[in-house]
Amino acid sequence: MLQQTLQQHNYNPLAEGGLTDLECANALGIKTSLCNTPQFNDAAIDKVYAQNLEVEFQEALDRGLSLTEAKRMAKAVADQGKQETRDRLAGRKKRTGLDYALIG
Repeated sequence: MLQQTLQQHNYNPLAEGGLTDLECANALGIKTSLCNTPQFNDAAIDKVYAQNLEVEFQEALDRGLSLTEAKRMAKAVADQGKQETRDRLAGRKKRTGLDYALIG
């Protein structure tokens, strides 16, 4: 019982691999006050989505795509990443019955 008390609920998509919400928040630059709350994933997913949009847009421009094509391509890639992350989280919930992983 004591062991379970010391464990924290970590909601981030990589928590099953041992990454804590605090580590994830620090890496992404999001508010640590969201750590270990159900709202953490929305903040993390939104942050990564914005980063992916920016990176993919620049890479598309570097490959010679027009502004319109680059925006479309970046959105498609970022949308796909966001959906894959949501699917991974849904899979964890289906497998474990929990929307978090216990770490600690």
